[in-house]
Amino acid sequence: MSYASYQVATDGAPANTSNLIPSGPPRATYNDQPGALSLNADGTTSVQKPLGFNTADMAPAGATGILATARTPLGSPPVNGIQPTDIITVNGMELTVAIAEHMGILQRDVSGRYAEATGGVDRAREGADAENRGTETVDTAEAFSDPKAEQALSEVCSGVSAGLQVSALQEIIASGQATPQTINRAASEAGVEPSEMDARVSGVMKHFETQAMQAVKGYGSEDPAAFFEWAREHQHRGLKTAMQAHGMERSTRGYEPMYREYVASMAEHDPASVPNAKFGGGITAQDVGDKVLLNIPGKGQMTYRTALKAGLIKVGGA
Repeated sequence: MSYASYQVATDGAPANTSNLIPSGPPRATYNDQPGALSLNADGTTSVQKPLGFNTADMAPAGATGILATARTPLGSPPVNGIQPTDIITVNGMELTVAIAEHMGILQRDVSGRYAEATGGVDRAREGADAENRGTETVDTAEAFSDPKAEQALSEVCSGVSAGLQVSALQEIIASGQATPQTINRAASEAGVEPSEMDARVSGVMKHFETQAMQAVKGYGSEDPAAFFEWAREHQHRGLKTAMQAHGMERSTRGYEPMYREYVASMAEHDPASVPNAKFGGGITAQDVGDKVLLNIPGKGQMTYRTALKAGLIKVGGA
């Protein structure tokens, strides 16, 4: 009598390592995740389907943290690396990768790949908290002078989620307008046509712009547009912060310190305007090399910035 030795896997039982063939049809099983395909000894097959699907399996290869939530605008996982137009979820907010980079949540490494910036998620959470505190700051918020403008803003915000409002604001700060994708999503949430939502958002943007211009005029400026042009070039980060506070906290206070610096640096960014200015009190100005000096009776010569800081001159109409 001869013996044959087999080692096969059975349903949940340990492998039989005896020299006797076990009774019943043995089954050879291999794992074909996420399901399992079983090949029976009689030639038949059976498939055990998985109980569920883990969305983590859709994460971009090698992505971790918030980048693991990345998806294309159509909802599929990125297959050729994460792109600026892809969408990620940060603290419950959906943002495009480009906006997340602009907000300082993401950054590019030396290879040009996206990575989380240190502290970026915390900054995003602070921004969301500021949005959620809207009801707490209503007493100190700066309302539009036109009640119809307030109504228009209320109509936009009432039907759109806070996260999407923040996304739209960041896009407007970055490029001057919300993307069509954001407008479409906002329209879907509010139950209106995209063209109507686009008109609403554009109208609200104009009200915010007018309010910002009026605030700078209140500081003494006769040409607020020139100030904002300077701020975009020389105070980009500060202007971004001020615009965020304006949109989320309804406060224009952030523009004032930048305007004071704009006036104080007039001799640097617009030196030709200083010698022609009328200071009064016998004060005159002259170019000395790369500086503009003021001759102040009883005080001698000093730079324009020093005289302004000391309160010896006042500048209006900048």
